[in-house]
Amino acid sequence: MFVPRAVSKSSYGEQKKKAAVKRAMVQTGTTDDTQNTTPLDMDKSLANITEEGMMKDAVLSYTTPPVRSTVDVSNDVITEEKVGDDDEEPIICYSKQQRWAESGEPVCVVCGRYGEYIVDRTDHDVCSLECKAKHLHLLGLPLTTTNREVGKKETEDKSNAKRGMMVQIKDVESTKNNSLVITEKMCEGWTYSEDALITAMTDNQVEAVRNKYSVSVRGGGAPRLITEFNHLGLPTQVFGNLKEGGYVSPTPVQMQTIPAALSGRDLLVCAATGSGKTLSFLLPLLLSILGSSTPQTRGAHPRALVLTPTRELAMQIESQAKEIMRGVPMMRTALIVGGIPVAQQLHRLRSGVQILIATPARLNDIITHHTSDIELMDVEMLVVDEVDCLLQMGFENQFCEIEELLPKSRQNLMFSATIPRRIEKMASELMNSPLFITIGQPSVPCDSIKHTVIWVEENSKRKKLLALLDDTRHFKPPAVVFVSSKMATLLLADAICKTRPHLSTVGIHGDMAQERRSEILSGCLEGKYSVVVATNVLGRGLDLVSVKQVIIFDMPASITEFIHQVGRSGGQSSPGSAYTFINNSNQAVFMDLTTLLGPQGTQLPSQLTGSPHLRAQLDKRKKLSEKGPGAKRRKTGAGCYQDGSYRNKESLIDMIKASSKKRKT
Repeated sequence: MFVPRAVSKSSYGEQKKKAAVKRAMVQTGTTDDTQNTTPLDMDKSLANITEEGMMKDAVLSYTTPPVRSTVDVSNDVITEEKVGDDDEEPIICYSKQQRWAESGEPVCVVCGRYGEYIVDRTDHDVCSLECKAKHLHLLGLPLTTTNREVGKKETEDKSNAKRGMMVQIKDVESTKNNSLVITEKMCEGWTYSEDALITAMTDNQVEAVRNKYSVSVRGGGAPRLITEFNHLGLPTQVFGNLKEGGYVSPTPVQMQTIPAALSGRDLLVCAATGSGKTLSFLLPLLLSILGSSTPQTRGAHPRALVLTPTRELAMQIESQAKEIMRGVPMMRTALIVGGIPVAQQLHRLRSGVQILIATPARLNDIITHHTSDIELMDVEMLVVDEVDCLLQMGFENQFCEIEELLPKSRQNLMFSATIPRRIEKMASELMNSPLFITIGQPSVPCDSIKHTVIWVEENSKRKKLLALLDDTRHFKPPAVVFVSSKMATLLLADAICKTRPHLSTVGIHGDMAQERRSEILSGCLEGKYSVVVATNVLGRGLDLVSVKQVIIFDMPASITEFIHQVGRSGGQSSPGSAYTFINNSNQAVFMDLTTLLGPQGTQLPSQLTGSPHLRAQLDKRKKLSEKGPGAKRRKTGAGCYQDGSYRNKESLIDMIKASSKKRKT
């Protein structure tokens, strides 16, 4: 199926004139290139395109205006009636009939012309029916048969052409506001109901399963968890997409989070990196939209909004969303991030999307300067990934502006690997009777990662790193080396390239062009590089499946960022390793680091355990604990105390704005 973009350079009047000329030439028998071609003949000609044997025995879908077919049984006559707008633009058949793309416009993935249409099954841009057929063939996908079959005997074509209209054409009714009501049986009226096997379990059995997988739930009325995906009663296409994507069985966070989200509850979820949090919210988004009674509309009226702090994380989420949405009718995503031309993103929005995946800065830019191109009042579900990051670190104003444009009745789903008490309380201000779901011990690194902490003075770090890269017993590529600045990224990557040319090394930071950043990230996922030197641009949320080792060259200023960075190595089932360089310049995190890694049995350097700075921090904490809950608490700004509690019931938005103003002054 084709989805035409909302904005076209040629006017409707011009297209109507061209269509009239075509019809006249067909009736009079005039020949002029392809303009004497009927729809059925054109289907046959496209099926016979032979680029190295391409299109042989192919079946091509030719899109026509929606029709209603009726059958006169007595005379065996099929009549067809057009439905909807008579001024609908004709679909371009051949790529040579399409204009070339202008700067910032979508580009056909086959020939490079203007990508006026989106192919439902792949979500890629094409310029014509011809390029759609080529595109599907190159991907090894069978061409969908919707109206008629081509490539068979001519007699079969003539007898079946009309019947084909009735067999597989989608039941789509076009209304005045362009609403499209999807009635495919595979998705119609899907609702979640608890599986009989889960219902039959006793409360003690449910708790036993939760304890087995270290699932902790706070909040009343929590739905029971699932243990298999088939307990969800998924539509056939969605279940097949999960199997094809390698999702054999749900992870612990998915077991509890998916049914809880489908029940409509607001959630705050804390689970380690690589635990499967992304699917925990993407699958409920997809299923909730399929089961919604609200008509799906064309245009920028998304039903779900996913906010993330970085472009790379947003791209990863969209890629995974497309994976589980493949083949589901009228389900599309839009990626709204910096580094990509705004015009291209506006085209995508106007084509009609259900799930919007965005970074706050670019989304705010589009809301401010292109107000008519996006409407957020239809958003039913808000997902905030890396919520602890988006409620601080300079995102406050951007987040507030977006939140104020959303309906108050929405469902809120918030996720992170680290959720401090202060962030938990702030996030709770946004939610209605939320459930708090924790997998394992909250805000700690994944237990599959082996930690090594090395005391290294600042001027000896580079030498120590090169020695580690030479040690085949300890260096396990691919590895990510985290540094604190963009300049350090370039200098260190250059030094490794010059002194260790046998190691494929590259650097990545936030000021790079998006195309180059995406290229490096793709290579990192494929294991193309032995060493990737990076700032915190790779530190959050990304599932770097090929990375086996992380080296913390510059210790971050907070233990939260440390947890996220070491989490790029390993995952729920694959072991990883992390080397951390530390010295007296990192004394602010001495106590947090020893408290975090000490109980895990990590051997800590004597310079750290015997440091007077560490002893002073421990003594201070002991004195505060001895004073008890009545002790005076130090304010940290925005009405919040150091322990995370509030002095009054100010709204979250007011507190965030107040905190932002204080930092500016």
